[in-house]
Amino acid sequence: ALEDHDRLSLAEDIQRLAAVQREGLLTLVRAGGVAPGTANHSDPVVCGAALAAFLTAVSRPNLGYFACAPDFAYDHGWMRLPTDPVFKRHLGAPRGPAAVAADGFVHRHFAGAEVVLNATSGEGCVRWSQGDVSGTCP
Repeated sequence: ALEDHDRLSLAEDIQRLAAVQREGLLTLVRAGGVAPGTANHSDPVVCGAALAAFLTAVSRPNLGYFACAPDFAYDHGWMRLPTDPVFKRHLGAPRGPAAVAADGFVHRHFAGAEVVLNATSGEGCVRWSQGDVSGTCP
């Protein structure tokens, strides 16, 4: 399983994000963090899995923001987000809520992507309609 700084399980993180979204509160999810100054990029597998988890929980896309950055530094943190290709892909509107499928994984479909998440191991991916994949599909 992926390490988590708040010591909550992935399922607990998703439940809390979903609850905050239902309340209509602005949410910011940041993944890929490391000790400040120890890396200038985040692991793309971690970023893809975190994006998949975020997309399973978010119900109000205009109130949910996702970022994957190693820390808050100007040169490789928040200010580099616009250069991340994930933000240039078409996600589109959700086609429904996330649901556990027959394979035991959480799935959610959007107009431009499919999300697959193993909530136990933390593996997850976004399969973009253009053919790209972010993360590692379980």
